[in-house]
Amino acid sequence: CITSVLFNQIVNNHINVFENIKQILTGGDKISIPHVKKLLETYPKIKLYKHCGLIWRYYDELSEEEKERCYCILTTERLNNIK
Repeated sequence: CITSVLFNQIVNNHINVFENIKQILTGGDKISIPHVKKLLETYPKIKLYKHCGLIWRYYDELSEEEKERCYCILTTERLNNIK
């Protein structure tokens, strides 16, 4: 898991780090949609998971194709499923 801030910095400065990665999990502050779009355009097979408390902000700015590769992991869902 990497923070949203670190994710943005890697996309800006060293996007090739993600070349052989299939999935990314990020958490923390809101994720930058321009950075998400750049990653998904550069590596079309990557799936992006974002840990979020309630919602993934600005999710509606993604295209339908981009949304199919982005997932929100809700803390409340995880806690509710533990028995």
